[in-house]
Amino acid sequence: MINAIPVPSLIVGYRLEPSPNDPDVRLKDPPPALYTSYEGWGLLWCNEAFEECSGWTFETLKSLGVEALRGVGGGYDMRDLLDPETTTIDSDPLLFTKPNGDRLWTTISFRRLPGTHEWPHLWLLTCLVTPGAQVFADDALAGFQSELERQANLNLSLAGRVSELLSQVPAENVLAAIADLLKRNVLADAEFMALRRGQGLVRSTGFIGDRLDLAEIKNERWLADPVLKIWGDETVGTTVLTIEPGTDPELPSAAVFKMFATDPNKPVTVMVTTASPGGRSRGLLISQSHAMKTGEDIDPATQPTQSIRSLLNLIVRRVSSAMENYELFHREHVLAESLQRSMLPSQDSVSGLDVWTYYQPYSTFAHVGGDWYDIETLSDGRVSLVLGDAVGNDVEAVMAMHQIRTVIHSVSDRRLSPAELVNHVDAAISSLRLDRTASLVVAVFEQQDDDSWLLRYTRAGHVPGVLVGHGRAELLGGGSEGMLGYPSDERTETEVRLHPGEAIVLYTDGIVERRGFALKDALEALCRSLGESNAPDAAGLGEEIMDLAEDAEDDISVVVLRVPGGKSRGPGARARRWQLPSETGTAMRARDLTARVLAQWGLPQSEAVLLAVSELVSNAVMHGWGTVGLRLKETDSGIRIEVEDANPTPPRPRLRRRGREPQDAIGGYGLHVLSRLGDWGWRPTSVGKVVWARIEV
Repeated sequence: MINAIPVPSLIVGYRLEPSPNDPDVRLKDPPPALYTSYEGWGLLWCNEAFEECSGWTFETLKSLGVEALRGVGGGYDMRDLLDPETTTIDSDPLLFTKPNGDRLWTTISFRRLPGTHEWPHLWLLTCLVTPGAQVFADDALAGFQSELERQANLNLSLAGRVSELLSQVPAENVLAAIADLLKRNVLADAEFMALRRGQGLVRSTGFIGDRLDLAEIKNERWLADPVLKIWGDETVGTTVLTIEPGTDPELPSAAVFKMFATDPNKPVTVMVTTASPGGRSRGLLISQSHAMKTGEDIDPATQPTQSIRSLLNLIVRRVSSAMENYELFHREHVLAESLQRSMLPSQDSVSGLDVWTYYQPYSTFAHVGGDWYDIETLSDGRVSLVLGDAVGNDVEAVMAMHQIRTVIHSVSDRRLSPAELVNHVDAAISSLRLDRTASLVVAVFEQQDDDSWLLRYTRAGHVPGVLVGHGRAELLGGGSEGMLGYPSDERTETEVRLHPGEAIVLYTDGIVERRGFALKDALEALCRSLGESNAPDAAGLGEEIMDLAEDAEDDISVVVLRVPGGKSRGPGARARRWQLPSETGTAMRARDLTARVLAQWGLPQSEAVLLAVSELVSNAVMHGWGTVGLRLKETDSGIRIEVEDANPTPPRPRLRRRGREPQDAIGGYGLHVLSRLGDWGWRPTSVGKVVWARIEV
């Protein structure tokens, strides 16, 4: 009966291999077909219609084996045919090339047949060819091939563009940019989605965020959700998923439905793409083709589905790799910056001097560096200042900085002059085997009987400091004979006397070095800016220096020491910033600094501003960690206050409850106080957060 089938047909089978543990399984007669790389599969029979349609004789097919079906079966994975639950498989129309070069369109159907013991998986393959369209005209075929080539070129172009976006767009926006690229070129809709703590499955615009790993999910209903089941599958790639309306809104699939549905009463079909098996992906790419968006059938001649899937898989793999590198690099950056900040002294109080210090890491590309400074009041009343810069923007630069500082501290108690101290460090550097060169400036300040201060300093390859005062600014040359560890001769030192109202500004090269600008021109611009300054204090000078450093391309460390007194020329910049220690008493010190600035700016001593500063700084000390940053800025209506710490956790107002225990009734209402005083809010930073308040004055 089967020989009478007029449709091109063929029978393939899978034969069990012998097992030494199962004596009932025996290989009897050799199979009626030769095996190829598809071990265990054989071609068992075909009719004359199949030979005529394919252009192959059965004997030739037997010699070629199942490999010959690549052009007939559409490249199906033969493992699909071993699934006992699978009974039928129907292909989309596909193009088959005969041995003579003729091409025809066919639709392939597999139907499971009852199997024998030796051949448990038997399949009948039939090929349906549309009458009148067996051999396509050359122009139609050329058009189809042109479309395939266009799609391939587009995919290649998009993959390259994705790589560019990953390297150029800021991390917090890069996923949104890639999704927009896909929507503008090949898809109707596309979004990256990730699990966020307390939020569930949400749209992800970038790499930054409190991401939740799938392994952390303990909710059984969530783990049974179809979206998360695809995520946790051991295979990777793109899976088509249909979500019905009425899905439990608490489940992740409901979030996908809500984002992609155009009609809340109709099912939503999406493609879910993951990059790493077993739930190790950092998120999912959820997308819709135009046919999925409109609910229309997909025409393979105009939209090759496999091409789109390959593109999505490639993009997700690249995004996943970039995200992994970013997270590793970000963790290194946070660790190194925390280490670096912990080594820097907080802004010091020096009797008889107005001192302002600041450190700003080069974080545009999540780098850190080797800048540092130390200020110490010696036992004889002199003030010692060391400022240095180890070359580089990575953890090795931080460690080189730490080693150099350790050497300096080991000899700092010998009452050495600046030149002698640097000579000792030069001698010790060779034994450290540092991979990085470094520059250094060592200065000692000694108060004189006429309220002036005598400054002695030595530079080891460091940029020159600036003497500022009385409407002028000049570079402090001298004392520079090569980088640290590479002296051209014995180190020397230079003396300068600072009178009341004058200041010395020391800094690292991040202030003045810019691509495309000569160092000489940058130093002249710095002197010109400081010479025109009318700042009455060290913090005011520091603020004007930091304005010049907005486009810095390296770490920045700045130390300003000013002799109080002299004739004030004005209030200076209407902004101030400080870095304060996270310790008891910092809130009171911040309050005093704020009161002094309000007086310099000619503003009334607003208790609301002072209270807001106290509350914000107290919260940073109690609930944050690391150095506390305080910034004040005058606005049209009052004062803007910003306080930074290294704890990324958002501030949360404490809920008021009746019947609280007495020990819980004190404190915890600082944010409620801020709400009464004015506006407040917060924003994340690369290593923590900034909480701000705006108070009218």
